[in-house]
Amino acid sequence: MTILSRYILREFLKVLALSLAAFTLLYLIVDFFDRLDSFLRYQARSLHVLSYLLLLIPKVLTHITPLAVLLSTLLTLGIFSRNQEITAMRGGGFSLLRLAAPLLGVATLGSLLLLAANEFLVPYATQHARYLREVIIEKRAPSLVRQDKVWMRISGNALMNAAYISPEGVLHGITIYRFDPAFSLREQIEARELRWEETGWRLYYGSRFLYTADGVEHTAFETLPLVMEGKPEEIKRVEKKADEMSYRELYHYIAKLRREGYNPTRYAVDLHAKLSLAFSTLLMALLGIPYALTHPKTGRLAVGIGLSLAVAFLYWIILSAGISLGRSGTVPPLLAAWFGNLLFGAWGTYLLLGIRY
Repeated sequence: MTILSRYILREFLKVLALSLAAFTLLYLIVDFFDRLDSFLRYQARSLHVLSYLLLLIPKVLTHITPLAVLLSTLLTLGIFSRNQEITAMRGGGFSLLRLAAPLLGVATLGSLLLLAANEFLVPYATQHARYLREVIIEKRAPSLVRQDKVWMRISGNALMNAAYISPEGVLHGITIYRFDPAFSLREQIEARELRWEETGWRLYYGSRFLYTADGVEHTAFETLPLVMEGKPEEIKRVEKKADEMSYRELYHYIAKLRREGYNPTRYAVDLHAKLSLAFSTLLMALLGIPYALTHPKTGRLAVGIGLSLAVAFLYWIILSAGISLGRSGTVPPLLAAWFGNLLFGAWGTYLLLGIRY
């Protein structure tokens, strides 16, 4: 690595470290005050609150790293350009590509690190943060979410698992187990769906098995009321979250839903979004480099922050719109998750190729 490349990297990494620290701290402060009422209501211990906030950091970093890379690119190259350092570098025979290569290399490494974090660290940390907040701090009943089933206690002696929970709060692939005080199985109910209605929860299209001393009594039903604590908004919190699953877990979960006849479109969009969001880090560097080189004023802190927020906001609007269209089935999942990247990637490439500097 040349002295020039080390110099560019050193200045860029200093700004990047400060940007990551500032954005992470801001995110945690906002989240803390957003949940402060809940913390006070449940008299949460300081150690639990601190642990919860620390467990949020991996997820926060995956969200703010692209913005931090964009801001760092604009400020670093903007300052170089404003101080005529870019002119001196170009006069020394260094091409634009060579000047941009260290930043693109760091951005590429950042994308790969985000992929690794989403696969190994973020699901673990997010699951534990959610458990700490809901069970330890807010004293809610715990639920067990595994890759193949969602388990929950519906009464003191009854357990239920569901294969899939739709966004509307409808549970599919239901199996209910009721036990006596000695924990012997007394009743088993299997149903296609469990829905919330005005009169309460109701099972649809299933079978009921009663285990007695004389054997097993089996009855089929089209609909059956179910006494169960919780309403749809409470049931949704035990729904599988894409950010609590690794790429492999999410891929296998989608395959399982397809095999069992459920529509996995929403999860398929989230699967592709895991990749597109990681590579948005490289995308932001690709956008920032040409703009910083042609607009020296981006070296000013206020201008750099303002431009970074504007670009990031526009990117998130397009990405969110694509994901919403994908989840509704209007757009194929792959296109829904990658449309924003394709659009901004084409924009950044056009700007980069159009530089005459």
